[in-house]
Amino acid sequence: YGFYKERNEAHPDFRMPNPPQAKLLEAWKNPQYKVFTYSGANRIGKTFISSLLGICTLAGEYLWSGEKMVFPFPGPRKVRYVGQAWESHVKAVVEPMLHFWWPQARPLDRKKNNQGIDAIWVDKKTRSTLEIMSNVQDSSVFEGWMGDLVLYDEPPKRDVRVACARGLIDRNGRELFAMTLLKEA
Repeated sequence: YGFYKERNEAHPDFRMPNPPQAKLLEAWKNPQYKVFTYSGANRIGKTFISSLLGICTLAGEYLWSGEKMVFPFPGPRKVRYVGQAWESHVKAVVEPMLHFWWPQARPLDRKKNNQGIDAIWVDKKTRSTLEIMSNVQDSSVFEGWMGDLVLYDEPPKRDVRVACARGLIDRNGRELFAMTLLKEA
């Protein structure tokens, strides 16, 4: 898979992908695939792989190899990351994993929301953006968006998913559902 062979300074805790993650990463390289699921119990690396693909999309390349990612739409990437509750999930799980993956030497701007979450990430090198949202927000705030990738960390409410998916149409974007199917299946 071309992952780090030795300890990497930007990601010293990096590990090789588990078999389901490796299958997802292999499928990710096929531009025909638009909707992905990565489901299972806790601790199989759902947030790990979602955050990795989100950061790689912002960078426009696979972090471990420098291989360019292919996008159907030119220009800066727009990624939306939908977590569950702000405090118990986004702040405790999603945000720390995004911080883990962000290369330390790569310039980044972040803006906090009213909950104190780094909700807007701007890659200063590519001008690509990542917007973190919560499944507890009213579905109307998800409307009117246009982007390249939506990452769902746990199942979204149906109306949230519909609004996000609608925003992928013009840019021929992708969705990744990384979830334990307990609710909203």
